[in-house]
Amino acid sequence: MWHQAFLQHLLRPEYGVLAECGVETFFKAYMTEAALVGSFAKGDKVGEMSEIEGFLKKNRNSIVGIEEFSSLLTAARQEHSMGLDSALLDWFTHGEIHKDLRSGEISFKTHASLLAGTQLGRERIELRGGMARRFFFILWVPNEQDEASLKEATIDSPKFERLDEDVLKKLRTRINNVRERLDSLEGLYFTDQLNDYFREHLAHNEIPLFRRLAIGYAIMKEDFSTDLKVGIDAELRRLMDTALLWRKRIYREISEETGLGTDMVIQILERDNPIVYDDLAKKLLLYEVSFEETDSYLKKLENQRRISIFNDKESGKVMVRLIG
Repeated sequence: MWHQAFLQHLLRPEYGVLAECGVETFFKAYMTEAALVGSFAKGDKVGEMSEIEGFLKKNRNSIVGIEEFSSLLTAARQEHSMGLDSALLDWFTHGEIHKDLRSGEISFKTHASLLAGTQLGRERIELRGGMARRFFFILWVPNEQDEASLKEATIDSPKFERLDEDVLKKLRTRINNVRERLDSLEGLYFTDQLNDYFREHLAHNEIPLFRRLAIGYAIMKEDFSTDLKVGIDAELRRLMDTALLWRKRIYREISEETGLGTDMVIQILERDNPIVYDDLAKKLLLYEVSFEETDSYLKKLENQRRISIFNDKESGKVMVRLIG
């Protein structure tokens, strides 16, 4: 899927954008609680226990990519990793990890960041416990033009697998220049206009997350000396508005226990409305949504009166229409 290519272009140590930029990057497929947080093992002396550092402690300032976030959620359901959910929430909230074991205490602060992907409809991210609130989401279903571009990029596999060297060099130079300038940064402040946006549009628990987006945007504009002024312009407003729209759509689907598959149906219908039922089912099949799952999503949406399903008299085909 597209998110796999995005993560590879950004994080692969061999050719990713962030390679040679002073930031450690990793790819992980699956991690248990012990692998993530750490554990204890018998030491050299009788009765001695030594700490085995977990990923988050050994790589405190890294960025880790996980192609399928569902692998972490699967691990959290295993008996040997029942504390993984709590560890993930601590990591995503403030980075302070505390774990008390009979063998000793593990306590540290990590600044590691996570970039992960999942296929719509494959995994339901729980609202319970606040897991979903810790994320920025990119919710994207390719349209026909996007599909054509992805096909061409896949056929031209060298370009798909790695970016042009000249492009990489320019990106890395800019990133390294920004990193050097950050060393002289003494403080930052948020403008009244940005705080007004937060007051008008965000819940209190969303403000820290969107502040980080605003800080990152301000840094990459490279318009600072010793103090960083974090304000809002038309482009940042567009980014935050889009992020909020995606969050609302995702919250709606997962709160109704439908996964994200129904939103995929809605996105397709927003571009092609009405659509022949068979054509819709074939589009969804490209994203590994079975015909049975398609029927289930359509039934839920029809019961919610968000779509109508009807027979077109002229063509004799079953059609699906988005209401409203």
